[in-house]
Amino acid sequence: MNMKTQVTMDDIRGAVGSHFLVWSRVEREMKQALSEIANVKPPHTISQVLDAWYAEVTNSQADEVKEVIDRALEMRNRLAHGVVAYGVPGIHTELNGEEKHFTYHDLTTTNQILVDTSMRLKGLMRG
Repeated sequence: MNMKTQVTMDDIRGAVGSHFLVWSRVEREMKQALSEIANVKPPHTISQVLDAWYAEVTNSQADEVKEVIDRALEMRNRLAHGVVAYGVPGIHTELNGEEKHFTYHDLTTTNQILVDTSMRLKGLMRG
């Protein structure tokens, strides 16, 4: 992973934008897997898609993937619904009375983990 020594606001904005693009990919992959492999009509909301996907997965690696996706989903929800302040140090969020701070490194690491996970989704349903 590339560790930047000096993070800019453009870096932070880019990492946030990438986060939502990666989530779009994860959701699309899950919906496609549900449709093609499980012959299930994919639901509309991300939480419904996740629940349907989890119900269809029988692979032993599913718990690991669920943990990764659930942590990333918390970040997504906080970025979408709970940003209080942002700047070069990172993004401060408050959601449901709980505060959390994400650094540039947190964002880029989570984004890469989600990309890696999205490439495994269909295979987990088959396994």
